Amino acid sequence: MQPAGINRLERCRGDCVEAELANRRRENTRQSMERDLLRPRVPERCGTHPDSGLDGHGAEPPSSPVGRAEWSRTRARGKVLAVLLKLFGIDSEETAEVLRRGRHSLGGWCQQLRPARRARPLRCCGVEARPAASLLVTDLDNTLYDWFGIWHGSFEPMLREIVRISGVPRKQLESEIRVVHQRRGTSEYSALLQELPSLLDRHPAEELPKVYASAIEAFRRGRKRTMRLYPGVRDTLTAVRAAGVRVVAYTESLAFYTSLRLRWFELDGVVDILFSPADHDFPAGVSVQDIRKLPNEQYVLKLTEHRHTPPGLLKPEPAVLATIVEEMSSDKSGVVYVGDSLMKDVAMAQAVGVMDVWAQYGVAQSREGYDLLRRVSHWPQEDVEQERTIADQPHVAPTFTLTSGFGQLLELFHFAGPHVDAQ
Repeated sequence: MQPAGINRLERCRGDCVEAELANRRRENTRQSMERDLLRPRVPERCGTHPDSGLDGHGAEPPSSPVGRAEWSRTRARGKVLAVLLKLFGIDSEETAEVLRRGRHSLGGWCQQLRPARRARPLRCCGVEARPAASLLVTDLDNTLYDWFGIWHGSFEPMLREIVRISGVPRKQLESEIRVVHQRRGTSEYSALLQELPSLLDRHPAEELPKVYASAIEAFRRGRKRTMRLYPGVRDTLTAVRAAGVRVVAYTESLAFYTSLRLRWFELDGVVDILFSPADHDFPAGVSVQDIRKLPNEQYVLKLTEHRHTPPGLLKPEPAVLATIVEEMSSDKSGVVYVGDSLMKDVAMAQAVGVMDVWAQYGVAQSREGYDLLRRVSHWPQEDVEQERTIADQPHVAPTFTLTSGFGQLLELFHFAGPHVDAQ
């Protein structure tokens, strides 16, 4: 016979899940309010007086008609805020302290209180409850492994060696590399040397791999040194699949390097289905066989099904994730999506309506060397600038956050699904 506490928890599990989803909807609604309703619409000088209450009580209205009108609007909006404080459980003493420090604009007020508004853990019948999850969809780069560390650890040594051998200024090479990367749609381009104008001016294209063999070797040594999974990733994925839940990976990295990394990390078969763009093409006169040394079957996944996403369809466009959810799950409320990018992953998951999880541990924008990636990346300049802005002042609030590692998923969700034979 099961203990009474467990029976009570089982009886109200459905209510707990609904409460968790309602909590998530309230959080997303609050984000929308911050961006739209609570955006400051009155001058800073007309903000609520720091010694008055949130609704303006205790402050005398200005004598001029315009001032009185602005004072009335500010007071009315203060009353709205007071209601929101009660609804969302925000400490009013904390808001008063914010106002006393001079953050009188409502936009500044919202940003200042952002950490305090994070959803509290849900408790059910005296026991902390976890929402049920029947499908796990995860990003790969900087979520399962340190993609930036791999990229920088291999690209930087290669670039230094190219500069040494060629004598071409580094700044010039970086500019040329970015043009090539943008043309090919990837920052991991296998035939990069054969398309750099400065190198082609010095050597015939067919001789470049021999002339810069030491640069290619530096790249490979750096990649081997930095290729590693984040702690707990394999054990967590194994536990999820043991619970009968399918694991789907969705990445913007192209097919070749994505497949290579999954095979390197022995995740072939641990991930059920991989979605990625197809591989890039090659310059005229260069074929795949010219670059690869092993038989073709050595470059493909044997157990994980590998599907290609439509050309040009990139995150945060929700179409691919929406298709995955529609095909793999009968109830999207049980789908968990994990990714490291607020701008791409979290925003996309929220647009689709699944449970979004931010892999905060994988954020790389402040790491040493990231500016090099920005300078040579295939990303459009507007994406680079938008990423900078979001890194400085996030506008997307995640529903769940992984701070210490991927393994926290098992603490946040109750994974259970019908695919027990997927092991």
